[in-house]
Amino acid sequence: MRWKTTWLLFGLAVVLFAFIVLVERRYWRPTTSGGEPLPRLMSFQASDVTNVQLRITNQLALRVERPNAASLWRLTVPIQYPGHLHKIERLLQEL
Repeated sequence: MRWKTTWLLFGLAVVLFAFIVLVERRYWRPTTSGGEPLPRLMSFQASDVTNVQLRITNQLALRVERPNAASLWRLTVPIQYPGHLHKIERLLQEL
């Protein structure tokens, strides 16, 4: 076995590790402070939303509605079907 090659490769690995630790460290820091939440995409109350539409290249692909501010969601396009309350509410909360 050639120990010279092994030590050369080990030294190269140590140099690369030192480069990552010393030079690339600035990218490891978070951009926001720890307890501060990120700003929201839109500002609205999830309980005020009455319908959600998903469009793909100007074609209506999916639409869910909440009629009469009831707590139940209904899928209206492409078929009539009861919607999943918790999944749609979670989507609105995340937005």
